Amino acid sequence: MIFWRGLARLAYRKAYRRVRIAVAAGFFLLTALCILGGGKSAAIVASIQPGPMFVRLSTEFSMSGLILLTALLGATFLFGRYFCSVLCPLGALQDVIGIIFKKNHSSIPNAKIARYGIAVASFLFLAGGWAIFFRLLDPFSRFAGILTGETWLLVALIALVFWKKRLYCAAVCPVGAILGLCAKHGVYQLRINETCVGCGLCETNCPTGCIDSQKRTLDNERCVRCLNCLSLCPRGSVTFSGVVADDSRRAFLIKGCAAVFGAAASGYALARPVRALARLGNNTEGMVFPPGASDRESFVKKCTSCRLCAISCPVDIIKPSALLGPVRLNYANSGCRYDCAACNAVCPSGALRHLTLENKQWLKIGEAVFDSPLCRVIKENKPCDLCAKACPKEAIFMADGANGLKIPEVNAFHCIGCGACYAICPMSPKAINVKGIEQQMMF
Repeated sequence: MIFWRGLARLAYRKAYRRVRIAVAAGFFLLTALCILGGGKSAAIVASIQPGPMFVRLSTEFSMSGLILLTALLGATFLFGRYFCSVLCPLGALQDVIGIIFKKNHSSIPNAKIARYGIAVASFLFLAGGWAIFFRLLDPFSRFAGILTGETWLLVALIALVFWKKRLYCAAVCPVGAILGLCAKHGVYQLRINETCVGCGLCETNCPTGCIDSQKRTLDNERCVRCLNCLSLCPRGSVTFSGVVADDSRRAFLIKGCAAVFGAAASGYALARPVRALARLGNNTEGMVFPPGASDRESFVKKCTSCRLCAISCPVDIIKPSALLGPVRLNYANSGCRYDCAACNAVCPSGALRHLTLENKQWLKIGEAVFDSPLCRVIKENKPCDLCAKACPKEAIFMADGANGLKIPEVNAFHCIGCGACYAICPMSPKAINVKGIEQQMMF
């Protein structure tokens, strides 16, 4: 009878892990399909990701973002970092890589200095007005980047997983560091009880290295709730239960509130030097940004380069500017479609404000500049009016030129910077270029 009861308890514990894996796999596939599909589905999936929430709330008030982020932090405080093992697509991708390469779990050090250092730098820079660390390390943004062709990042992630499994989650991710602090002092925690015989099965199967089987300790701060230990322990020595409130939890709540105000104050004090660093690290002079970017400085601060806008663009003109830079428009093959406002509807960080199609059609995002010596009319003495015909706002008109030929001229007041003229110009180098402006404006 005792045997059958023990077997039933083991099957019950294994069911937890199977359910977790099934939900994580389903959400991973759903997220990938929504991102690749673009549109509203991508925006909905992105809206529950904490990285973009932190960026949006650092620059503007969002009631929906505040509610969702509070709910996530509250759930993590209650039950631990389930988000990291169930709802984080980059976390699931690391698990998939580990399965493909059949990587055995190796010892992972508790890299507190790296974890806290990266987290502090990320949030101080964010409070100061530059999302550079989130652009590089936000798990959702980088997962979307991998789906859209960031091959170097996929190679780096494979190497990291092959070396130390989910080291990224335990020591690098700034979102994971915040969730970890909530879980460390949480209400329900995983613990190893006195029946443990130190076999090490749980420790060797932990992807974040948070278990020391000899000391019978489990670090809930680094634990991502994969539930491997709970399901594999043959004696049922790993339990998930409530922890009685003590002074450490009260101190954490007090210090947490103080840290939020401290970060805000520090960000305000560091705003000027952070902006100076942002200008040095992002040479965006002359770049044209997607519609809804508002002003140049604001867009550079908020954009995490998640590429959702690029995926949603039907003519594929939204490109990453550099490793540390935001996205930009590249008119080499097409201009920005006059009948489309898809990109600004999917931005999760608030870098692109939402616009109606009508408002987008009257938004000036750049300005065409005509270089007459390069024009076919002057250089080859042949008639050409392709740019004038392509302009949706009739900002380019044909004026009398030499030898009785008409030559294009640009009315800067009517130009919205859509790039249709640049894309259709047959000359190389182009006779007409589009330069970015500091502040996008409505006519």
